[in-house]
Amino acid sequence: MPGSTKKTDLPQSVCELDACLAQQRKALFAGFKVFALNDMHPNRSEVCNIKVDINAFLALLKKFSANAKYNGVRIYFATCLDTVGSPSVPGGQEGHLSLIMAPTTQHSSSDPLGGDDDPHEYYHLFKACTKLTDLKTKTNWLQHYSFNRRPNLIDHVRAITRSQDSSETSCLWYPMAIIGGDGTDKGMIGVIADALADTSNPVTGFTVEFGCFVKAEEIPDTYPYYQLTLLFEIHQKNDESKMKKTTFLGSKRVKLLGLGDTDTGIPCPPSNTCPPPGGTLN
Repeated sequence: MPGSTKKTDLPQSVCELDACLAQQRKALFAGFKVFALNDMHPNRSEVCNIKVDINAFLALLKKFSANAKYNGVRIYFATCLDTVGSPSVPGGQEGHLSLIMAPTTQHSSSDPLGGDDDPHEYYHLFKACTKLTDLKTKTNWLQHYSFNRRPNLIDHVRAITRSQDSSETSCLWYPMAIIGGDGTDKGMIGVIADALADTSNPVTGFTVEFGCFVKAEEIPDTYPYYQLTLLFEIHQKNDESKMKKTTFLGSKRVKLLGLGDTDTGIPCPPSNTCPPPGGTLN
């Protein structure tokens, strides 16, 4: 397009999600699961997305990608403490779903997926992506989700799926090749940078959307129906037809670097990408 600039001419990235599937995942959360969360804390309505500073998020991804010791990024589902005035909880976020991100290093096992968190690099995915310097905050939020939200969500998932084998997502793991690209794929960094560089179609917002895997895409040992997932939504002013443009980044089954079938946000459970014992300080 005249007047626009692009970072790369590489084709669409594997991390770019079909808009129809993205909307289905969002609708499943907003139309069903959010009400189960509301029942757990009746004095407030759960959020369906989190606004994040796209430049701060991109800077973190670049920082992690540039460090050769990191093999990926883990994003935890967490819950801010309920009490107004709790340390590190932004105003209005008390009791809400939250997200904590950390880069990972490959564990000593031979499994190339997952790994240990870098305990010095935890960030709250909210607005400016503040670093959590007090690990007690991170521990409290993860435990609040693990003990006071996730068990009820598991019961809810089992009621919806009518399967006692169903569970709920604790965290998602993103391979570093998806974050930074691999020479043939621009990765999340490239997609975001391209959007920011497109001066004819400026970015107007960036949100992390809560979603659920839908029935049509169910792969029980990879993408279980109705479990939580995330979508990264880049909002731009317009496309060539002057309509609002949205790019979704999220989980999608792809072939990646000889690792077999994987994707851009692997949920644990059921995968083995949860941190190993001793891999985190929670």
